[in-house]
Amino acid sequence: MRPASCRLVDPAPRAGRGRSCLPAILAILLLLPLSARAGEAPPVEALLPARTEQPPRIDGLLDEAAWQGALVIDDFTQQLPEDRVPPTERTEARILYDDNNLYLGIRLFDSDPSRILAWTLDRDGDAISRDDTVAFCIDSSDNGRDGFWFSTNPAGVQVDAQIFNEGIVFDKEWDAVWEVSSRVDERGWTAEIKIPFFNLRFSPAAENVMGINFFRAIRRKNEEDYAPYIPRNFNGTLTLSRARKFRFAGIRRGVRFQPKPYLLARAARSYSPEDTDLEGRAGLDVKWGVSSNLTADLTYRTDFAQVEADVRQVNLTRYNLFYPEKRDFFLENAGLFQFGAGGETDVFFSRRIGLSDGNMVPILGGARLTGRLGKTSLGVLDVVTDEGPGEPRTNFSVLRVRRDVLSRSTVGMILTDREAQGEGGGNRVIGADTRLVFHEDWSVDAYYAASHSSAGLPEGSAGRVRVGMDGDIWEVAARYAQVDPGFDPGIGFVRRPGVDIWEGVAAWKPRPESDRVRQFQLMWNPIYVTNRQGMLESRENFFLFETLFESGDEAGAHYSNQFERLAEPFEIFEGVVIPSGDYSFDTATVYFSTFQGRRVFSSSTLESGTFYDGRKTTVSQGLTFNFSPHFSVSTQYDYNHVLLPEGDFDTNLWVTRFNVAVGPRLFGSALIQANDISDDLDLNLRVDWIHHPGADLFFVYNESANLRRRPGEPAGNGRDATFKLTYLFRF
Repeated sequence: MRPASCRLVDPAPRAGRGRSCLPAILAILLLLPLSARAGEAPPVEALLPARTEQPPRIDGLLDEAAWQGALVIDDFTQQLPEDRVPPTERTEARILYDDNNLYLGIRLFDSDPSRILAWTLDRDGDAISRDDTVAFCIDSSDNGRDGFWFSTNPAGVQVDAQIFNEGIVFDKEWDAVWEVSSRVDERGWTAEIKIPFFNLRFSPAAENVMGINFFRAIRRKNEEDYAPYIPRNFNGTLTLSRARKFRFAGIRRGVRFQPKPYLLARAARSYSPEDTDLEGRAGLDVKWGVSSNLTADLTYRTDFAQVEADVRQVNLTRYNLFYPEKRDFFLENAGLFQFGAGGETDVFFSRRIGLSDGNMVPILGGARLTGRLGKTSLGVLDVVTDEGPGEPRTNFSVLRVRRDVLSRSTVGMILTDREAQGEGGGNRVIGADTRLVFHEDWSVDAYYAASHSSAGLPEGSAGRVRVGMDGDIWEVAARYAQVDPGFDPGIGFVRRPGVDIWEGVAAWKPRPESDRVRQFQLMWNPIYVTNRQGMLESRENFFLFETLFESGDEAGAHYSNQFERLAEPFEIFEGVVIPSGDYSFDTATVYFSTFQGRRVFSSSTLESGTFYDGRKTTVSQGLTFNFSPHFSVSTQYDYNHVLLPEGDFDTNLWVTRFNVAVGPRLFGSALIQANDISDDLDLNLRVDWIHHPGADLFFVYNESANLRRRPGEPAGNGRDATFKLTYLFRF
């Protein structure tokens, strides 16, 4: 039994073992590419950007003579709201380069510059999706799958990411060292960009071919334009198999060795027991270009003081919550190491390293090697943690290999190993996976993994096969997954062990001829879950109807009919225990959200229905106030009202974030969370000054106070303040 909780709970190992047909299915799928012809597309003539001997000044003016002779890309084509028609506003992207840098000068014409939207200056923030935007994706290795994504707005914000498998994995925590300056004028706005080639991966050659996709969003019109044109069935800018080719001569990656030391000073005060701790620490991260296509990252005395606190969740289920990774060392290149079903059965889940039941475990050091060898992507990770609360010194190792086959498909494998001192053995998992893509929108995804623990636990396996068509108008998919009771990925996450899952999706998403409605969506999503002996545990029929308006507003409703079988009593809330038995309940939900480009926008959800042998009503309300690019406030309130024969209870969770930005290099946030489950009020304050490209000065303050203080209890759980200075050297 487990009470409702707002903290991460790692899955516990389970006993038992079942049989599966997945290994045979996966073997067949892995052999398919070996028996098929590669089917490579015919070579396309690459364009030749102009080389410059006078690098432009990055000030957003585009007034240097070099830009007049630059290659111009101006064949942008509208995808939304109208498909395959000229954009309502013209865009010109100019391309220059020299030995060490790529330069882009982009003129974004606008017939009404006063209505250009730019609400954010937050580095790598999601809020850029609400703004007028220009973005581009670079396939520097010319493999049509992996690359680097860059985006900016009229305020000059920097957002970048590394992508894998044409955006199936989008790693936004990857940070490049690049420069951008944007300006709004009477003709629209401009963006002037400099990207050093050392950020990109390519093999040394007299000439290098790279693919580039361009994207523009005119947010007040909800318009999206592409150059070259990307069909709606593809994944937008990230569809590198459709990228336009460019040929660069005599370029070099340059920087090979980048040490990044840090100095940290921290003061912490606890109330139970009452104590004050002062700490000073130093550490080092190193990025080393082993070759043009392989990069090693080394870390010593790793620290994550600058990472934002987790946003709390209310858990009214009997399964573990999944919290995303936020630590930069593990997030960079995380897409390459991904294996399994995200948030459901992850063979590698980096939060198992350096965290235990929400407590920090010191990381002594680690190394990571990532890159490409021809058509093979390689990832190696090794991290050692020190003794922590209830944790021995432990070594974590991961090997990930992925091979490109056919024109857009891959096969791969993974090996993980966890060795703890004093436990007489370790845990190992080995697995294989594949993604086969056919035509524009058909794909087959499959994986199979087996675990072995020398601690005496039974061995187990897990796997999944999904076949589907993910189109703009039609979506049809079928999935089968199985997880043995004894499957124990020592560096992974399992939400629900010991089950077989059958799932289907059928969706129709028509685009009517209307000035008000952009798209409807009608979806049916049935899920059937049994234990490994075939006995039904859960069943759900989920029906959705949603409307996306041309204004950017969204409205929808969904209905769910569920069945749950509890084999044992389940403590859903403190003192409220649901007896074992069979339960069937129905839930109806309505929701509405307004266009996010407005100064004030909101999202509202109301859910009501039967819940086990009682009823539950849930209300969620979000509000965001965009005062200017320099200041915004967003708040989210979630309320649950639960009526059960075993006891009634309410939960309240309030999360508010204040974002302040002086400029693109100096910004901060305050995250305030309050809930009546743990009766805590938590504050996380972060300030980041990028004093040099790639180097920061952080200030972080945390405090947790008790909302309902009983006699004799401390006023809070504690508080701490941290200064952390980093500097990036390049050799």
